[in-house]
Amino acid sequence: FVTSLTLAANNAAAANACGSVLAGHTSEGDEFGDVALWLGEGEFGAGHEEDVLRTLDLAGWLKGDAKPRSVKLGPAGLSPTFKADPSDPDLQGLVQILATLKNKHLFTIDRSQDFDGSVAYFLLGHYSEGKVSGWVALAGMGI
Repeated sequence: FVTSLTLAANNAAAANACGSVLAGHTSEGDEFGDVALWLGEGEFGAGHEEDVLRTLDLAGWLKGDAKPRSVKLGPAGLSPTFKADPSDPDLQGLVQILATLKNKHLFTIDRSQDFDGSVAYFLLGHYSEGKVSGWVALAGMGI
């Protein structure tokens, strides 16, 4: 599932002339793609964004006044900054994969003051099929 999600996200981004479906068309850089990560079971739902960052060994991004910020999902269940034709087959493939996730939420953490203008995006959802169950994160970078 993680591989399929990564490939679908990158195909949709490439088909729509951007590097990341999460950073969307607001990112100045196209060299970063989105990567899906398996978090497993845990408290990773909305409100637990700092736990997600700690689990991914990104606690350093919480220094200073940087705080995760929730972002309302756009119509396709992605970042509202990602603009694509709803009939695009690559977008439809990604939307179909994302539809299998429950309790989806998106957050960003802006470290542009410290990390060359970088903003990290995380789309999380709970995956469950058969005996496999856990949280998945789609992570992306914007500049």
